[in-house]
Amino acid sequence: MSERFLKWVVKRHYESLGYGVKISRIRLGNTEIDGEAARSDGGKIAIEVKTLSDYLARGLGQLAEALASVTVKLFLSQLSGKLNALRA
Repeated sequence: MSERFLKWVVKRHYESLGYGVKISRIRLGNTEIDGEAARSDGGKIAIEVKTLSDYLARGLGQLAEALASVTVKLFLSQLSGKLNALRA
């Protein structure tokens, strides 16, 4: 199966569940993911499409690095907010 077809199927699946889906390269930290599915309440799911010729371990590593990048940004954002509140 082609990567294009897989992305189309994944997009249709998440849209049928009520997610807004963006399939395009999204850079997070040192890695890129294939897209994201977002819920109306703000929850997001990273999408990484792999064909039979791709390395599964690499895809899992990309998703883990994307999660770590978002987690660090969230932590730093919360820490910055708390420091600003202490200064005031």
